[in-house]
Amino acid sequence: MQILSDHALINRVPTEVLSRIFEHGVHHNNSLVHVISRVSRHWRTVALETPTLWTYIRLNNEWNYGRADEFVRMVRTYMKRSQAAKILVDLDFRFCDSLEEAELFMTELHPHLSRCYSFRVSVVDWSWMEIVAKFTDGMENCLEELNISVDPEESEGDKPIPVLNGVYPRLVSVVLEQAPLQCVFAKASAPSLRRLNIVRHPRYHANQRIRIPLSEYLSALTASEAPITSIHLQSVSFHLDGTEALFQHPQRASLTKLTHLTNLVISHVDATNMCLFFDSVDFPHLERIAIQMDSGHESDNLSWLEHLASASDSGRLSSLHHLEMRACATEDAVLGPIVGALHRLPQITQFGISMPPSGNIGPRLFQALASPSGMMGAWLLPRLQVLSLFGCKDVTGHEVLRVIQARRQAEPGSVARVKMVR
Repeated sequence: MQILSDHALINRVPTEVLSRIFEHGVHHNNSLVHVISRVSRHWRTVALETPTLWTYIRLNNEWNYGRADEFVRMVRTYMKRSQAAKILVDLDFRFCDSLEEAELFMTELHPHLSRCYSFRVSVVDWSWMEIVAKFTDGMENCLEELNISVDPEESEGDKPIPVLNGVYPRLVSVVLEQAPLQCVFAKASAPSLRRLNIVRHPRYHANQRIRIPLSEYLSALTASEAPITSIHLQSVSFHLDGTEALFQHPQRASLTKLTHLTNLVISHVDATNMCLFFDSVDFPHLERIAIQMDSGHESDNLSWLEHLASASDSGRLSSLHHLEMRACATEDAVLGPIVGALHRLPQITQFGISMPPSGNIGPRLFQALASPSGMMGAWLLPRLQVLSLFGCKDVTGHEVLRVIQARRQAEPGSVARVKMVR
């Protein structure tokens, strides 16, 4: 066995290549580092000499309760072996016994947070977040990603605790899970921020809504002229304070201009709140909009599309070319408003429909896409080049072929050819 082991082909792999393979494996599965270091002496030596394998600090359900001393020992070992490499810290304090333990963990991590590029923390209420906030100084020059999660039931009514303080020039991504904007933007600024996501954690009920003031949200999007290119709104309900553009005279209304925004994702937000958002913002460079409705609410779930078309009519969506609709009804009476709105969005080159509530798209939408005349009098989505369909039980492929053939047989220059179906 020893002879076979000594002559194994894996031993011929150069150390630097083996180290790189280990890095990719541990990046996708952090616990793999313990397996790697127990395979052989050679692999253990390579693992110990690869600092990036030891840069992931996670407190999760694998630790459970009553193992505080083990966790502290793990932190000390990892921080020593990671040397000067940047670290990722992911702390779910729901698996921590007490506030005292939380403070012990943060005290142990504090000297190393100056090289933390990704910081994720989940707490039950703001008393836990207050402990976290005491130790977040020193991350200004390294922090790139921030994820904050707060239990909405336990923290309701409490005053939010600002987690950051100062200027964070490298911070490009912020994800808030049931956490208010104040916990990030009350005392901190991120001039390089690219992504701002407000989402609901999967462990909470889908009907729960995250209430945020619309004016405060729009101010955060434009604060310090941060070049935000992508935002995601999930399960959000906007609160109005009377200063929004919709309360002003149409000729004097001042819309919030999101100059750098190119990607907008909205999921599980009712049509009323989407309309409110579309009517308050100017999107001069927005390229992609992806909408996911609540599949159980079919009534009035497409009124947002009319407001989207109105924004296009007014020139506020001049760069939009990619529209995705998920869990949106497309059959029977609702097809009329869809077709009417899509006629007002001729710039769309990529159009996707997925998971309609009934599971069926129906034949009439394909007929509209394949018909240049009749009651409509013009091609629907004349620049369409990419058509995406997913979770549509009634699509056989024949209706899609009819659309492709009809557009290929049209007069040159009257309509674009569909180049891709997926």
